[in-house]
Amino acid sequence: MRLKSIILALFVCFSATTLHAGTSLQFISKWPFVSAAWYLQAAPNAVTSGNHATEGPIVIWAIGDTIQVLKGGDLSEVLTFRVNTFSAIFDMYYCDEAGSETLYVAAGAGNKEKATGGFQVFNLSDLSASPMNPVGTLFEVPDNPGSIKISDTETQALPQVNALGIGYASNTIFLADNNFGLRVIDVTNATTPEEILLSNPTNGYKSGYKQGDINGTYTTTGGYTNAEAITFTETGKPDKTYAFVLDYYYGLKVFDVTDSAAIAEPVVKNMQTDFLYGSAALVSDVHPVIGSDNRLYTYVTAMDQYAEESVMAKLSILSDTNELTEGSIINIGRIETPGGATGVTAPNENTAYVADNHEGLQIIDASGTPAPGEVLDFKVKGSYTSQAKGAYSVAHLDNTLYMGTVESGLMKLDVSDSSAPSFKASTESAVHGDDIVFADGFTYLLDSTRGLRIFDTSSFSGPTLTGFLAISGTAYDIAVNNNIALIANGSEGLTLVDLADKSGPSLIGTTPTPGTSRSVAWFESGSKSYACVAEGTSGSRLIDVTDPENPGTPITIDQSGFTAGTDSAVDVIENRAYIADIRGLKIADLNDPLTPFVIAEKVTTGNAVAIYVFRQNTSVYAIIADDAEGIRIENVTDPLNIPSTVATIPPPETGSYLDLDMEGALLFAASGKGGFTLFSLADPAHPEELASWATQSSTKAVSAFSTAEEDVYVVAADTYNGLSINQVYDSGDTDLADSLTSSSSSSGCFIGAAGSALF
Repeated sequence: MRLKSIILALFVCFSATTLHAGTSLQFISKWPFVSAAWYLQAAPNAVTSGNHATEGPIVIWAIGDTIQVLKGGDLSEVLTFRVNTFSAIFDMYYCDEAGSETLYVAAGAGNKEKATGGFQVFNLSDLSASPMNPVGTLFEVPDNPGSIKISDTETQALPQVNALGIGYASNTIFLADNNFGLRVIDVTNATTPEEILLSNPTNGYKSGYKQGDINGTYTTTGGYTNAEAITFTETGKPDKTYAFVLDYYYGLKVFDVTDSAAIAEPVVKNMQTDFLYGSAALVSDVHPVIGSDNRLYTYVTAMDQYAEESVMAKLSILSDTNELTEGSIINIGRIETPGGATGVTAPNENTAYVADNHEGLQIIDASGTPAPGEVLDFKVKGSYTSQAKGAYSVAHLDNTLYMGTVESGLMKLDVSDSSAPSFKASTESAVHGDDIVFADGFTYLLDSTRGLRIFDTSSFSGPTLTGFLAISGTAYDIAVNNNIALIANGSEGLTLVDLADKSGPSLIGTTPTPGTSRSVAWFESGSKSYACVAEGTSGSRLIDVTDPENPGTPITIDQSGFTAGTDSAVDVIENRAYIADIRGLKIADLNDPLTPFVIAEKVTTGNAVAIYVFRQNTSVYAIIADDAEGIRIENVTDPLNIPSTVATIPPPETGSYLDLDMEGALLFAASGKGGFTLFSLADPAHPEELASWATQSSTKAVSAFSTAEEDVYVVAADTYNGLSINQVYDSGDTDLADSLTSSSSSSGCFIGAAGSALF
């Protein structure tokens, strides 16, 4: 995997293809596969497992803001609940002590006022509890803050906890806080997690380890993105506890935390790459293990020295006398994985399971003892890649491996024969992206079975999850105007939502409709506002929503004289409704909203499922997604005299076109497993394909928009995996990636020698 792929694809959920010289789609950000830092792989600690007193073996899977507790056998759902976070759940630790089962969650940036993010504790002993709320939290630590430099002369205290990684040992949490460093938290009483104070505070901090900046000062602190902990037992000696943290400035840091009140400086293994002028370590996951030889090892996944190849490495942590000392961390072996190594777990020192992105699971033979100064070249001894694209997290329990993937959700694999892992079960993601719309800096993501999520995407650098509203029913489509959302809510009818408070959207009400509400569009007539709703075999209707608290009675659009179809999508422009049904296109006159009626139709050869209508100069065009027939462009300027089809676009190689949106003369067409494609309709008679964007899931909807600077963006909804943000670049733009690529040699070794300074 090359550097540009890391920058622009990050998690390789998506990949861009440029078909027209000078025009491309560039990935900007995504959700729920959020990274701890913008240039790192997605958070790899989304799956954990253990036992439960009443349920037996369970697996716990986090995706975005949602946690699912599943039965370890058939992956059937036991419990699903949301965690308040502005971004996503970055890490979990499950303590399965019978009768007091507890889940510790790192939920990103904390905000005490909104009770969001930070460190949260959940009591899982009673899995029937509803709602499932945290029993303990740590959102900020005012008396032991981090800090950030805000100007050449000013430093600001940063008390908010930005929790990204969790290690656990003996009722103590070792928390990777991106704002601070390593926080050490006593969770003996889960309802009141408290920092363990240092017996001799130093450098202005009272607990844990405050990580200074690269200049050795404390003007800006933090940078820790992941954490693990392990207790090491050696015959005849007291137990030792070590905390492993990943620091994206340096690499791996190992702390002796046996006495949490007296934490010394860590031992550091420099893993910096040539990326960003040698100031970053592209390390994603760490997993320590005690070997049968009574030695302490850890596996890491990362990019190599030159930020070019994806690798997994095995490190020996202690000296020959089992002491953690400067220089004791040495490279034992490594392997360049074929995909993009993100997460790693291991049952012992000889075998590692790697979540390898588009190459699914890779099982690594990490056995062997190197001679002094030697670095072993590990080999793949087994793999599982079938429908496992986008593998990002792994957890094992006995001979079972649980793996989070983009393509198939959570997979259960039998790894009793590590050379031939076999499929046992899977379950789809608890987070769906079924429709999407951008309006005034916010993106509204509709999850058909869970509800509505609101993201602040005004900066485009990364979506901030600002609000959520659970909605009953099966929601298909959303339209937004003046802080009101219209939701085509299946058999429930038309649902209206108040969006004035983006952090707390509220349900206004639902108006029943005779059919199944599948698509909705706003329509203004004079001083009144209407929703035009397509209802499948029941036709289409107008509903007066001028007063959202008191919507009017649905008014049927009269289709007398025309063959009834299945109305699946609708768009409204200039007092006319354009309806896509199973037979093709119907056009309705809405000049009198009290007596709307169909005035024309155009039968198509496919199954019309989506429609977008636009005006270009004096002509009006309807773009119809016609299922297996691809896209049809019709001139509907005069509905009573529709000429022959203006142009057609063949169906995509993969999937079929499901949703359409335009910005200017650019057409964006979502095509399920085919991702989405960008076309130019500058000349509607000659549509030109410019670029396409592939997904490892299924792109169901798109929403395009432009900024004041005339930059064009598109937000896309993936059926099982949330949203992505992409920008359209043309030849006049400066490619961001060009300014970030490494100037080093194109051939780099992840590990040069056992004692080398570089990782």
